[in-house]
Amino acid sequence: MNIIVSLFGSNGTDYCFRPDTTLEKESFDYYIPDGVSELTYSPVLFVRLCRAGKAIGEKFAGRYYDSGGFGVLLYGESIIGSGAAAGLSMASSLDKTSLLPFPLIDKDVLENSENSFSLSVNERSVNGNGTFACHPAFAEIPEILHRISVRTSLRTGDIVAVELGERLPIHAGEKLCGMLNGENIFSISVL
Repeated sequence: MNIIVSLFGSNGTDYCFRPDTTLEKESFDYYIPDGVSELTYSPVLFVRLCRAGKAIGEKFAGRYYDSGGFGVLLYGESIIGSGAAAGLSMASSLDKTSLLPFPLIDKDVLENSENSFSLSVNERSVNGNGTFACHPAFAEIPEILHRISVRTSLRTGDIVAVELGERLPIHAGEKLCGMLNGENIFSISVL
């Protein structure tokens, strides 16, 4: 199982892979690893693939995923900025940095234009009002699946995550909470 991340603003043209060791399905505290001096996060919408595919047509992309949700990805930003050629790859593969809460939400519920995903750090809203536009991002999933699958084979169980905002810094001692339609879906402390 891979986690394929469409980077913010790229609409599937720029993406990276995260190994399954980064997946965190529950709200456990995150301990910053040694050697990482700066940590960032990015909110995501994600879908789980229920069929394998290659060169998936946009028209048929809806057949390839059945559920998903909202979460957050953590990055070892100091690794990205270290000048290493594989900086993003290394920063994306830190253990337990893909907080994608389970149980998943049915695709039909996710498509609802009324969905409101919000993030807060230490109970302060992120992104102005703290709410991210869910419906436009969900509408981009077919195009993103197409663009990624033209270059890469996708397997059943893979997760495709779409960043909803730019990476923002988070520090030790801060608490990151995510809510969907006013209900808490995750809450972690960074230690």
